[in-house]
Amino acid sequence: MRAACLYAADDLRIEDVAEPVIVNERDVLLRVEMAGICGSDLHNFHTGQWISRSPSVPGHEFVATVLKTGAGVSALKVGDRVVADSRMPCLTCEKCRSGQGYLCSQMGFVGEVNDGGFAPLTVQAEQQLIRLPDQSVPYHIAVLAEPLAVALHAVNRLGTAVPNDVLVMGAGTIGALTAILLQHRGVRNIALFDTNQERRKIFCKALGLDMQGAGELQGNAFDVCIDTTGSVGAFETSLSSVKRGGDLVVVGLYGKNITFDMNRIVEGGLRLSGCAAFDNELEESVLLLAELAPKLACLTCRQISLDDVPAMYGELSSGASAVQKALIRHDVI
Repeated sequence: MRAACLYAADDLRIEDVAEPVIVNERDVLLRVEMAGICGSDLHNFHTGQWISRSPSVPGHEFVATVLKTGAGVSALKVGDRVVADSRMPCLTCEKCRSGQGYLCSQMGFVGEVNDGGFAPLTVQAEQQLIRLPDQSVPYHIAVLAEPLAVALHAVNRLGTAVPNDVLVMGAGTIGALTAILLQHRGVRNIALFDTNQERRKIFCKALGLDMQGAGELQGNAFDVCIDTTGSVGAFETSLSSVKRGGDLVVVGLYGKNITFDMNRIVEGGLRLSGCAAFDNELEESVLLLAELAPKLACLTCRQISLDDVPAMYGELSSGASAVQKALIRHDVI
């Protein structure tokens, strides 16, 4: 079969590989229906930060159909539609043993520790899979379950109180999903900032959001800022946009170190939270898919073939693309 194979930083190849087979009794053989390219896929491609084996087949965001199960699989059957829990914690560190596996110090991910969804077939352990409660949810919606869980984790960091004014930095996948979830929570004033004006304009119009440009942002105007960009400049703007006593939640991955005046945090009484992956939000995420489907469909998605992946990596990395989520379909030639 054909697969995308990551060998090293900036070295992604589309090539023939052997079809995976069930090895352990709790393994599940899956047909990948659709897989999403994540910002962390791009980060790993450019930096090689999480390359633990070479080559590896990336892809931790995917929806798949069960083709075959190992003898010890009990919760899944042939024909079930599933999504993957991308996290593969070590299960032995202090955080794992205390029930906070999402903070595992040796966290691995599907598509890194094992082969993921950038191939038409994959084998995953049963514990890595969640059966979709609504089996009729379309593939292009179901494939968003994992990034929706990431956005949900960021929103959950705010607690149960509903803020008045929220600024979301970045109109990529996580920023867009964060805005959708904030609307769902009842936040009335949501502003979305992105330097990509076309992407920002299309999504804000579809969702009815306040479209913020660089010259329109007012200092210290927002109760909360959720920064999904991984951009040093965007972080500086976020820091300047939060009211005294407000919350700044940082989700994006940075490609380089960042320097800022910590006194602005201290003197402004700001709460700064880092937010990686998710805790138990994936279970809630799959339950929300059907309800949020009309808004999730507002994302600017492009369905591509496996052979299009290297070019799409380049387009998405440029920052100039209006595409919010690239979706790989293995039935597209």
